[in-house]
Amino acid sequence: FIRSLPSTWKFNICSFGSSFSLLFPAESKVLDEEQFKYATRAVDEFQADMGGTELFSAMKAVMEKPASIPRMVVVMTDGE
Repeated sequence: FIRSLPSTWKFNICSFGSSFSLLFPAESKVLDEEQFKYATRAVDEFQADMGGTELFSAMKAVMEKPASIPRMVVVMTDGE
């Protein structure tokens, strides 16, 4: 999925469960080759060990981040 994003877009990844974690806590990054490699390595290491599928606090944190451009949020979950 990351590879399908336009290279001019900024992106971030928020893993979530009973808690959440942003790949880039300070701000989203432009999808250049370096950030693509970093993100794909991080996603490859994801474990389904963050507890339940509690989306609200993760979405709230994402939407509260300042944004100077329109935002698109894609949610992927295991469906539990």
